[in-house]
Amino acid sequence: MRIVVAYKWAADPQEATVAPEGTVDWSRAKAGISEYDPPAFEIGRRLADAEGAELIGLTAGGPDAAAPMARKAALARGLDRVVVVADE
Repeated sequence: MRIVVAYKWAADPQEATVAPEGTVDWSRAKAGISEYDPPAFEIGRRLADAEGAELIGLTAGGPDAAAPMARKAALARGLDRVVVVADE
C-alpha cells in the first residue's frame, strides 16, 4: 500500500517585503515546506507505520521544488519517497 501526502514548496510569506508603492518583493524570502504541511506529514507517517505502507510526498512547482535541498527537507519530515512535478 502507498499513502500520498501533498505538500507545498514555496517562499515564506513572513520574509516577503512590501515596497512603498505596494508591490511585494519575494527576492529575500527563502523557500521551504509550507507551515501548514507538517501535521499532514505526521499523520501520514503514523498511518503508514500502522499499515506497513510507503509514505510518498507529492509536490508541484518551479525548478527549485526539485532541488536537492528541497527533496532533502521533505525526506527529513519522515517521507519514504518524494515525487516532484517541476516546470517553469
